[in-house]
Amino acid sequence: MIQILIGIVVIFVVSCAANDSPAATFNQGSLGSRSVKAIDIFRRAKQRIEALQDEGRKIPVTICYAQTLDGSISPGEKARWEISSEASWSMLHSLRTVHDGVVVGITTVLVDRPRLSARTVFPEIRNDIRQPRPIVLDPDLRIADLEETLLLKNPIVVCCDGDTSTLQSRRRRVMDKLRRECQGGEVITCKRDAVSGKCDIIDALRQLQTRCHIRSVLVEGGAGIIQAFLEAQCAVPDRTEPVPLVDQVIVTVKPWYLGGYRVMKKQLPSKTPLVLQRPWIAQGSDDFIVYGQTAPIDGGQQ
Repeated sequence: MIQILIGIVVIFVVSCAANDSPAATFNQGSLGSRSVKAIDIFRRAKQRIEALQDEGRKIPVTICYAQTLDGSISPGEKARWEISSEASWSMLHSLRTVHDGVVVGITTVLVDRPRLSARTVFPEIRNDIRQPRPIVLDPDLRIADLEETLLLKNPIVVCCDGDTSTLQSRRRRVMDKLRRECQGGEVITCKRDAVSGKCDIIDALRQLQTRCHIRSVLVEGGAGIIQAFLEAQCAVPDRTEPVPLVDQVIVTVKPWYLGGYRVMKKQLPSKTPLVLQRPWIAQGSDDFIVYGQTAPIDGGQQ
């Protein structure tokens, strides 16, 4: 559903651009007549995080990833193709500086061997870099079997509850690997989702917040992790109905058709779209960065 919404927005941008209308000026927010730039979206996202932290009702959750027009995030499983532009890459790294943790799944670690650190940030914030903690959702501790050196620094590995001898053995191997390769780290446990068999996202965030003092997270992938976060809803004080777990989404859209591995594999359980409100669009050299918020908790402007 989100790919369809983004596709419609991008088609609208392209068609207007063909009529000599600057693509970056469609959703100007509070910027008046000035074009929206990538740095403006970063600042908007940062403000949203700070507002949610001040409210204290839930842990702020941001999703950021890159895709093609057809929703592909890679050519196929266990393959990598660079979709992000320089501007969107700076966006991602800058977003890492304003979140306490960066969340990825174990498949992303095994395939891409990421660092999840902030390096190529916007020039405007180079003197204000705060490194996040890498967070790996690894329900069965598959990271124990990784022969290559981990590039993560002081990560948090989240696995599922269990007292089996196999799991305990894996846990010891992972802790030893973190000490040797990552300047330390932690392994914490959460509940296992009864349907997917993976980490229960809500409980994982609860454990990260209470045990590791993580107050905001940036979700980068892979596809299964993004879908799980988009599907999740959480309870908040003073609300009778649950709200989306994700607070804001930033997607780089490359005008390609790839037919590869898509970010959404199935329809959301609610059977209705998760609509991104007040979208902003920034045009890069050969892509678009789309920003939007899910429904604010208080129903007002954030």
